[in-house]
Formats: sequence, C-alpha cells, structure tokens
Amino acid sequence: MPSNIENLLKAIIVGLFCGFLSWFRWWLGAIGVIVFILSVVGIVSLWQEVHMREALLHEQGWNYFGSLVIGSLFILVFTAAGAYMSLCRRKNA
Repeated sequence: MPSNIENLLKAIIVGLFCGFLSWFRWWLGAIGVIVFILSVVGIVSLWQEVHMREALLHEQGWNYFGSLVIGSLFILVFTAAGAYMSLCRRKNA
C-alpha cells in the first residue's frame, strides 16, 4: 500500500490535472467530479473490507484513511476552483 505522502501527492497531481481541465472548459469539470466519486467509492470499499481495514489501522493508523479523504477533497476543490475561474474568465471576456 502506498504511504500517506504518496497518496497526497497522487491526489494533488490528479487534482491539478482536473483543475486545469475544468479551467480550460468549465464543463470538463464533470471529469473531476467523476474522479472524486470514484475515489470516495474506493475509500468506502477499502473501509468495508474488514481484513484490509484492520491491517491498515494496525500498521499505519487513522492517518492513512485521513490522507485518502483529504486527497479526495483536493481533487474536488481543485476541480471546483478551475470551473469557477473558467466561468469568471468567460464572464469577463
């Protein structure tokens, strides 16, 4: 399993990419929302797997699931910020 730092770095990179897409065209933010939903589904499914949950909590603690949640929120926030900047840019043009 990747470390907390790796989880956050991957989420920031994916979030910046989704933010750029939504900045380019606001409706491309739907891709970022889909990635966010898939990320949340992955976290929930990891939590539902009892043996994996117990192993991760024993090995890395609550921080691991916290980093996954924060990473998912990065994706959503970057996508929303990109879409907002795209709409503002479009309004000013």
